[in-house]
Amino acid sequence: IIASTCFSKITKVQVAALNFFLCNNLNKDNDKDSDSDDDEKLTKKDILLGHRVGKKTSKRKKQTERALKALEKQKKKKKVEIFDYSALHLLYDAQDFAERLFRQLESSNERFEVKLLHQDFLSRLIGLHQLLLLNFYPYLQRYLQPHQRQVTKILLYVAQASHELVP
Repeated sequence: IIASTCFSKITKVQVAALNFFLCNNLNKDNDKDSDSDDDEKLTKKDILLGHRVGKKTSKRKKQTERALKALEKQKKKKKVEIFDYSALHLLYDAQDFAERLFRQLESSNERFEVKLLHQDFLSRLIGLHQLLLLNFYPYLQRYLQPHQRQVTKILLYVAQASHELVP
């Protein structure tokens, strides 16, 4: 059902479905976590700085080690496991799905960002399932011009879609 939303005529629905399959919503959560990691690193710096200043005694050394261990425990508690098993693995008949999505991409007149999202999804799908979608590579080659916006992303998509079975 979610796979069928990729073919919706409503652009916002398409983008939401593609973001779901690409796990783009997880990246926003990770950015928030990285900000809190910076704060924890600062407290670790403060702990080590406190040990650096003053007389070095075994008691202070043990206190510093205990504080660092407590900080590491807090980090482990806050860390949430993210599974690397995406919804792309669970698609039924990935070859047919990729062909239909590529036909939609070729005939679409959406904004460039939406086309990039389609290309990203297709390249990951092709690379993951080792699909043969031979018209995809010449399609991407059209966008590999020096003046093209986001040309490095398009190069990334070509690399993602490459596998052993591609001639």
